[in-house]
Amino acid sequence: MMQAFRHLTGIGAPVSCKESLAYYQSVARKAIGYYLSGPPLGRAPPPYRARLSDDNSGAYGVRTGPYSLYKINDRDAFEEILEYHLHHARKGDVKSSITLVDLYYHGHRFAPRSHAVALVYIRQILDRLFTRRGDLRKDLVQDEVNAAAQAAGMYGLMHLRGEGVTTDAAAALRWLKIGANMGHGASLNALGFMYQKGIEVPVNSERAVDLFKRAVEKKHQGGQVNYAMSIIDAHPQVALTNLKSAAVSGHILAHFHLAEIYTTMGDPETSCHMAVASYRFIAEHGDWLHSPIPNAYAAYERGDLKAATIEYMRAAEMGYGVGQLNAALLLERAAKECEYRD
Repeated sequence: MMQAFRHLTGIGAPVSCKESLAYYQSVARKAIGYYLSGPPLGRAPPPYRARLSDDNSGAYGVRTGPYSLYKINDRDAFEEILEYHLHHARKGDVKSSITLVDLYYHGHRFAPRSHAVALVYIRQILDRLFTRRGDLRKDLVQDEVNAAAQAAGMYGLMHLRGEGVTTDAAAALRWLKIGANMGHGASLNALGFMYQKGIEVPVNSERAVDLFKRAVEKKHQGGQVNYAMSIIDAHPQVALTNLKSAAVSGHILAHFHLAEIYTTMGDPETSCHMAVASYRFIAEHGDWLHSPIPNAYAAYERGDLKAATIEYMRAAEMGYGVGQLNAALLLERAAKECEYRD
C-alpha cells in the first residue's frame, strides 16, 4: 500500500497511475479473497476507524467533522443513550430492542460487536411479536411490524452465517422467508443467495434474480451488487448503475467489481484513476489482515500517545486518510506541548 500511495501522489516516487494501480490491485484482490473466504455473503467489515478529531468537536470546530454527531462520538452521551435503550428494552419496548440488535450486531466505537448480545434482543422481539407457530401476532402497530421483519431476517441471516449460533440452513431458510415476505431487504438478498447457490433449496437462478431485484427496490446494497452481477451480461448499464449506487454506500464488493470493469475500459488514463480509487477503497476498508490502525487506537486509548503517533504515521504513509488525520492531530498536540514547556 505504501508504494501504491507513493506512486499515486508522487511522494518519494514518480507519479504513475499504472504503477499505483498494480500495487492497489494486488492488495485489493487479496482483501476480496479473504472477504469471500468467510461466511455466506462475506465477512463483516473491520471495526470502525475512529477519527480523533471527533473527540474535540471535529477538525474545524464544533460539530464540523463528517462523523461529529454528538450522540455518536461523545462517550458520555453514548452511554446515556445506551442506558435509555437498555432500560426501555427491559420494559419490552420493541424500538429500543431493535436498536440494540443493530448496535451489537454491527458494533460501535464504544460498543464492540457481540452476536451473543444481539441474539438476546432478537429472541425477545420474536417471542413478543410472533406466535409459537411463527405467525405474526395480530393488531401490531407499524413500528412493531417493521421490527418483526428486521428481527426475523437477522435471525435467519445469523443462522445462515453461523453468527452466535451453529450454522443451520433450515432455520435460516425459514426465518429469511418470513423476513422476505415482509419486505425486509437483507432477507430478500440472503434468500436470493440461497437460491443462487442451492443452499437448502434447489438452485433456481430466476428466483434468485427476482429476489435480488426486490432487495434493490428496498435499496439494499448487497442486493444491488448481487442483482448487478446476475444481469451484467444482458443489461450492462443497469448493472453498472446498481454497482455505482452500492459503491457510494461503501459496499466493498461493489467497489471491486467496478474496479475490475474500469481496468478493461478504453480510455486508459481516465479508467486507471477510476480503478485506483475503487481498489484503494478496498485496500483501506478491507484491511482485516494488515492494518496498523487498531494498534494505534489501542495505544491512544491507554494513553500511550507516542506509540499511537508512530502507528498512525505508519498508516498515513500507507495512504490511510484516517491515519493522516490522526497523525497530524497527535503531532500538532505534541508540538504545542513542546511550546508550552519552552
